[in-house]
Amino acid sequence: MDERKLGVTRACGLVGISRSLFAYESKRGSDRALTERMKALAAAKRRYGYAYPCAATPRRLASEP
Repeated sequence: MDERKLGVTRACGLVGISRSLFAYESKRGSDRALTERMKALAAAKRRYGYAYPCAATPRRLASEP
């Protein structure tokens, strides 16, 4: 925005996002272990697609080897 001398409102309008989305900061912590486990399951059980790791609960994922 500084490079083109645009205001936030104008820049967000050109890109098609709201100003609140531009200013959004996630308050959620990172759960890398769970993410990596879900990726490993998706790779191991490719036939199930995304539904298998997404349907598995975090408790169940933590208990599997």
